[in-house]
Order: sequence, then structure tokens, then C-alpha cells
Amino acid sequence: MPMNIEEIKNVKGIKKLADMAFIDSELFEVLFQGIKSNNERIAYNSSWAAAHLTEKNKNCDIKRFFPDLIDTAFKTAMGGVKRNIFKIVQQVIIPVEFQLECADLAMNALLNKKNDVAVRAFALTILEHLISSIPELIEEVLFLIEKEKSYANAAFLVRSNRFEKTAKKHLNTHN
Repeated sequence: MPMNIEEIKNVKGIKKLADMAFIDSELFEVLFQGIKSNNERIAYNSSWAAAHLTEKNKNCDIKRFFPDLIDTAFKTAMGGVKRNIFKIVQQVIIPVEFQLECADLAMNALLNKKNDVAVRAFALTILEHLISSIPELIEEVLFLIEKEKSYANAAFLVRSNRFEKTAKKHLNTHN
């Protein structure tokens, strides 16, 4: 029975959609294409299910969707869709050809205090994953973290502490 993405209204339905999309290549394609939909419910449910799918299956091949994910994350005004895209990107290996764009996306999100807490926290994780590929990010991110630590929430603090540890480890082994 095919699922109508727009009609799903609960976590159980989203998880079922994610599981089905993992084994059905056509549904997988529909799911990732749905993220860029102008229909808010389709975009939200698609991104939510895709986030569950990538969380459970971190090695799934989403390379071909990176341009749309990045473009949608930059352009969308839908906080839930942006949050889910950042969750997806933080959970997978970022292909080399998209690392600079993802770093730019994450830095912009980190700098914009109007973004959801989750988006900014996921941005830190994305930047942490890019340290070995783009070490020149370290200094700027550490500066931003230092400025925000005194009033940051728990999610931001946990991610910033992890970023700092990874950065320190990288600097110790590469200096």
C-alpha cells in the first residue's frame, strides 16, 4: 500500500515511511525529492522521514541529493525542514565536492541567532565533521563558540564542547 506523504501526522507513520523508503528505491527518490516541495506538509514529512532514514542507515547513498539539500536549506523559511536537512547532513559522510558548500551552510546557520537551537547545534556537528578536510574553519568556529558559551543552551554547549575536543585533537596531531 503506497503511503501519501502529505497525510502522515505522527512519528509512527514517519518511521514507517523511512523504513519503506530504505528498501524501495522509487519511494526513496520521492522522499528526497519531496524535501524541496513548495507544499509545506510534503517538504516537512519528507525531510523528517529522510532524517530518520539517514539516522538508522548512515551509509545510504544520498550524494545526488546534496545540491538540492544545500539549496533548500539556504532558501527555506520552514524551520522544521531546515532542521531536518541539517540533521540529515550531520549524519552522513559529506562528499568532498559538497564539503565547502556544507561548511558555508553550517557557518551561516551558526552565525544566524534567529535559527532554531537544533539547527545551530547540528551546524556545529557538521563543522566538527569537516575539521580534517577544512581545518581553516577551526579558529573561526572556536571564536564563535567562545562568544556564545556564557549564554548558550545545553544542546549548543554539548556540541561546542565536542567541537573543541575534536579541534584540539586535530591541532595536536597536525602541528
